[in-house]
Parts: sequence; C-alpha cells; structure tokens
Amino acid sequence: VVFDKTGTITDGNLKVSSVEPECGYSADYLIALAASVESGSEHLIAKSILQKARDNDLTVEIPQHFSIVPGRGAKGIVHGKNVIVGNENFLREHNVHFERSSTEKDSTEVFVAADKSPVGKILLRDNLREEAADTVSNLKLMGIRVLLLSGDTDGRARHVAREVGIPEVVSEVTPELKAETIKSLQEEGHFVCMVGDGINDAPALAQANIGIAMASGTDVANESASITLIKNNLSSVSKAINISHLSIRTIKQNLLWAFGYNVILIPIAAGILYPLFISNSMPNILSPILGMHGFLNPAVAALAMAFSSISVVLNSLRLKRTLSAK
Repeated sequence: VVFDKTGTITDGNLKVSSVEPECGYSADYLIALAASVESGSEHLIAKSILQKARDNDLTVEIPQHFSIVPGRGAKGIVHGKNVIVGNENFLREHNVHFERSSTEKDSTEVFVAADKSPVGKILLRDNLREEAADTVSNLKLMGIRVLLLSGDTDGRARHVAREVGIPEVVSEVTPELKAETIKSLQEEGHFVCMVGDGINDAPALAQANIGIAMASGTDVANESASITLIKNNLSSVSKAINISHLSIRTIKQNLLWAFGYNVILIPIAAGILYPLFISNSMPNILSPILGMHGFLNPAVAALAMAFSSISVVLNSLRLKRTLSAK
C-alpha cells in the first residue's frame, strides 16, 4: 500500500504558520502575490494561501497567462510581474535561488519570486490524521508492505513517515514520477494499492492495481481511483482490504458448496440411480424422494435447488454480521 502525504496521511487542513518576506517586501505583499497566482489552482496549499489572504483582507488579482506544473508549482503575471510560486526546486529551474535556512520538519515551504527576484517564503502546517499510525500498524500486521510517496521535501516526508511508522519513503517526486514508482513496484511483482487525494496523485492512482481516493479528494483523483472512501478516514483503507479478503473467501465457499451440491444431485436427477432399481424395489423411506425407479422427484429437485440458492445467500449475509462485529 502506497500512501500520499498531504491530505492523506495528514488531514489536509493546511494553515499558514509563518510568512518570511525577503528584505524590502512586506508579509501582506508576499501573501497577496502568492494568493493571486494560486487562485487558479485547486491544490490544498493554494487553498490555504488564499484563505490566509482572505483572513488578512488582502486583494487577490486574477493572474494572466496562468500555468501550473503539478507537483512543482504555478506561475502567472500579476501587476505586470512574472510571479512564480512553488517548491525550491521549481524556482531553481527558473534561476531563482533562495538563501538556505533552517526549516521546521513539520512545515511545508512555498517559495515566491517576482521577475526572478526572491520575494519570500510561506510556511504551512497540517496535522497527522489521528488514525494514520493505527492504520499503518494494522496493514503491517496483515503482512502488507507500506510506503510513503510524496512530492514534499525529503526531510518533511521522512519526519511524517517516522511519526506514523512507515519504513519506506520516496520523496520530492513529480506526479509522473509517482506513477513511475508505482509501475516499478508492479514490475517487481507487487500488487500495488495507491491511496491519495489530489490532482498530483491522479496518474499514480490510475497506474496502481487498486486506487483509493479520500472522500475529500479532488474530482480528478476520484475519477482516477477504483475506490472512493465515503468517510474521510484512513482506517477505511484497512477495512476495505479486509472486506475484500472476506468477500473472496465467501465467494470461494459459495462456489465450492454450489459446485459440490450440483455435482451430486444433478446426476441423480438425470437418473444415474435408475439401473440400481430396475430389478430391485425402492426402499419405502426413499420412495418419496426417488420415486419407484430412482429418478429424483421433480418437487424434491425444486426444493433442493431452492435450498442451494438460499444457503449461498445466507452464507453471504454472514459477511454483514462479521463486519459489524469488527
């Protein structure tokens, strides 16, 4: 099972925790500039920056020539300036370099530049889902390998992974690389389940053998996934896998019962016992069932067929009771 980080392992309620403008710029200018560009994005980070701008009663402009690079950042023209908002690698690709500074491991960094000049960075925090650690633990107990796949920085991703007990981490990946990671796991012979919620996860959700989208996920993620959780709760992932195992076991039981039942009774109904009773009389106790010559009574055959169907249905209904008990 491969988990995305933001909005999946974490609750997705990102909030701006700190605003660090470069010399010569104000915090409000930094937020307004970033919010203007992010107004065209559906990403959780974008929504959080926009909310901060609203909370501060800042004017948000509609960017011109807006474009987005999933998993990296966005850019557009605001007040005649080419504004770039994204992670540090994205800005480096546009020849914008920030001085290195200590970063809190529980924070996500968003860098902002205008006309290739650093304007500042915004730190955002979100909380781990309360059920995340228990879900990971349950999956491990089921013998399932668990991996964290994130576009966030390696330090931040590993910090979150340690908090919830995920031993393997692949970080700083683009949406395309997320899908490639899933594909490489499949080529190793693994049956892969991807759990995510955002646009960035859509390629990986589509590539995985089973894609599970969170209830709070974007429309693109929900369309790409095989399963959409009704409740925004990670524990449903292990429950879904458990339901799958129980369902397959019940199907096998039903097939075995129905096959064995019919293998025995169909030949009797077809008269396989007839040669035994051509010269011998039918025992009185069997005559209501097999008649006088060993052919199955049609009324008994109908009841037997009904019993077979009812037994299969009742066995399937045990699933509901089993799951309710769990």
